[in-house]
Amino acid sequence: MVKQAISVFLMVIILFLTGCNNEINSLIETQEQLNEKVVEANKIIKEQQRVINELNKEFSYLKDLSETELDAYELFVQDKNMRHLLGFSPENIVLIYLHSVVIDDIEAIYSLTFDDGALPDFSTFKQKYKEGLRKKDVETALD
Repeated sequence: MVKQAISVFLMVIILFLTGCNNEINSLIETQEQLNEKVVEANKIIKEQQRVINELNKEFSYLKDLSETELDAYELFVQDKNMRHLLGFSPENIVLIYLHSVVIDDIEAIYSLTFDDGALPDFSTFKQKYKEGLRKKDVETALD
């Protein structure tokens, strides 16, 4: 009777250990799969961080101007005289206008605005610009 009890007890322990072993193997496989997913997620995160860092570089409308054009632009900024921008393409003039909008250089905006004789004096222009046109220009620049 004791031998039978011991045999039954050993069988139960063997079955228990076999079940535990299967469960442990299953947990090990699950852990390995999780580790692989973590490694893959880390790769994705690193790539996204690289893209974000790339996008965080400071934006400027003037980045495509040549060195000569940038020098001419700097002269224009100093005295707001359009003669410094005579060789510029219409596209680059628009970029300078948008840049002026972003930095809120109303004098430059005034200088770049077409004057067919109807343009008011600077102080009136500045007041009207701040009252209405500025918001539209800022939205355009941001778009």
